[in-house]
Amino acid sequence: MKTQTISVTTPPSYYVIQSDINICNTQSNTIAVTNRIAPAKPTITTSGFTKFCLGGSVILSTNQTYGVEWYSGGQSYQTITATFGCSYTVTYTAGSGCSSTSPPMAIQTNSTPTI
Repeated sequence: MKTQTISVTTPPSYYVIQSDINICNTQSNTIAVTNRIAPAKPTITTSGFTKFCLGGSVILSTNQTYGVEWYSGGQSYQTITATFGCSYTVTYTAGSGCSSTSPPMAIQTNSTPTI
């Protein structure tokens, strides 16, 4: 195959052979390829209602204890306090470097009723 770029998806290893005009060959270093499996999607649970008035909050938790990042906010804790409405997700990155993201958890804040 004569190309400058390839997409590699299967192990074990690859190398390049370059031929010059005199048909002299030079082989590159071998690059090992490994398949990594994405971790299971993290889950989000709540400790209260997902709809509340302005000024309220709900605690969101994930089943992962490390390697997490929450959207929205960028926190890296297992448990966070949501104080405003939006769609929250958590991304878990395993030690292999592969990551997966939870399904979204919708939090809704309502304006405080006037009396």
